Amino acid sequence: MAVLLTDLLARIRDDGIYLRSLGLIQMYLNQTHLEIISQILTTNMYLDDLDLSWNGLIAKDFKVFFKSIGINRNLQSLNLSWNQMIEIADQSQKGDYKKVF
Repeated sequence: MAVLLTDLLARIRDDGIYLRSLGLIQMYLNQTHLEIISQILTTNMYLDDLDLSWNGLIAKDFKVFFKSIGINRNLQSLNLSWNQMIEIADQSQKGDYKKVF
Protein backbone atom coordinates (compact mmCIF):
# COMPACT_ATOMS: atom_id res chain seq x y z
CA MET A 1 0.00 0.00 0.00
CA ALA A 2 2.74 2.47 0.96
CA VAL A 3 4.66 1.81 -2.27
CA LEU A 4 1.55 2.33 -4.39
CA LEU A 5 0.78 5.59 -2.61
CA THR A 6 4.37 6.78 -2.99
CA ASP A 7 4.26 5.98 -6.71
CA LEU A 8 0.92 7.75 -7.15
CA LEU A 9 2.11 10.89 -5.36
CA ALA A 10 5.36 10.88 -7.34
CA ARG A 11 3.39 10.63 -10.57
CA ILE A 12 1.18 13.58 -9.56
CA ARG A 13 4.35 15.55 -8.85
CA ASP A 14 6.37 14.47 -11.90
CA ASP A 15 3.61 14.59 -14.51
CA GLY A 16 2.42 18.01 -13.40
CA ILE A 17 -1.10 16.79 -12.68
CA TYR A 18 -3.06 19.75 -11.38
CA LEU A 19 -5.38 19.06 -8.48
CA ARG A 20 -7.77 21.40 -6.73
CA SER A 21 -8.38 19.01 -3.84
CA LEU A 22 -6.35 16.17 -2.36
CA GLY A 23 -7.70 13.99 0.44
CA LEU A 24 -5.32 11.46 2.00
CA ILE A 25 -7.37 10.55 5.05
CA GLN A 26 -6.14 7.64 7.19
CA MET A 27 -3.61 6.57 4.56
CA TYR A 28 -0.80 5.93 7.09
CA LEU A 29 1.43 8.57 5.55
CA ASN A 30 5.09 8.73 6.46
CA GLN A 31 7.83 11.33 6.13
CA THR A 32 8.58 10.30 2.52
CA HIS A 33 4.95 10.89 1.58
CA LEU A 34 5.01 14.31 3.25
CA GLU A 35 8.15 15.27 1.35
CA ILE A 36 6.47 14.45 -1.96
CA ILE A 37 3.29 16.27 -0.91
CA SER A 38 5.48 19.26 -0.03
CA GLN A 39 6.92 19.23 -3.53
CA ILE A 40 3.41 19.02 -4.97
CA LEU A 41 2.44 22.04 -2.87
CA THR A 42 5.32 24.09 -4.24
CA THR A 43 4.60 23.27 -7.90
CA ASN A 44 0.80 22.87 -8.02
CA MET A 45 -0.63 26.32 -7.50
CA TYR A 46 -4.19 25.09 -8.16
CA LEU A 47 -4.37 23.01 -4.99
CA ASP A 48 -6.67 24.78 -2.56
CA ASP A 49 -7.91 21.92 -0.34
CA LEU A 50 -5.65 19.39 1.41
CA ASP A 51 -6.81 16.85 3.98
CA LEU A 52 -4.13 14.82 5.78
CA SER A 53 -6.24 13.90 8.81
CA TRP A 54 -6.07 10.63 10.74
CA ASN A 55 -2.58 9.65 9.61
CA GLY A 56 -0.86 9.41 12.99
CA LEU A 57 1.94 11.67 11.83
CA ILE A 58 4.23 13.17 14.45
CA ALA A 59 5.48 16.73 14.68
CA LYS A 60 8.99 16.12 13.30
CA ASP A 61 7.47 14.72 10.07
CA PHE A 62 5.97 18.14 9.33
CA LYS A 63 9.16 20.27 9.27
CA VAL A 64 9.60 20.31 5.47
CA PHE A 65 5.85 20.32 4.93
CA PHE A 66 5.25 23.54 6.89
CA LYS A 67 7.87 25.36 4.83
CA SER A 68 6.07 24.46 1.60
CA ILE A 69 2.75 25.82 2.86
CA GLY A 70 4.15 29.35 2.69
CA ILE A 71 4.95 28.94 -1.00
CA ASN A 72 1.47 27.81 -2.06
CA ARG A 73 -0.66 30.94 -1.67
CA ASN A 74 -3.85 29.29 -2.98
CA LEU A 75 -4.23 26.69 -0.23
CA GLN A 76 -7.45 27.65 1.55
CA SER A 77 -8.27 24.53 3.54
CA LEU A 78 -5.81 22.31 5.40
CA ASN A 79 -6.98 19.53 7.72
CA LEU A 80 -4.29 18.05 9.96
CA SER A 81 -6.62 16.77 12.67
CA TRP A 82 -5.85 13.53 14.49
CA ASN A 83 -2.11 13.78 13.91
CA GLN A 84 0.26 14.35 16.81
CA MET A 85 1.32 17.97 16.36
CA ILE A 86 3.16 18.16 19.69
CA GLU A 87 5.25 15.53 21.38
CA ILE A 88 4.89 14.70 25.04
CA ALA A 89 8.38 14.69 26.58
CA ASP A 90 7.57 12.14 29.26
CA GLN A 91 4.41 10.04 29.17
CA SER A 92 4.16 10.19 32.96
CA GLN A 93 4.15 14.00 32.84
CA LYS A 94 1.06 14.72 30.73
CA GLY A 95 1.49 18.50 31.09
CA ASP A 96 5.11 18.60 29.87
CA TYR A 97 5.58 19.10 26.15
CA LYS A 98 8.75 19.07 24.09
CA LYS A 99 9.34 21.75 21.50
CA VAL A 100 10.03 20.10 18.16
CA PHE A 101 10.56 23.06 15.83
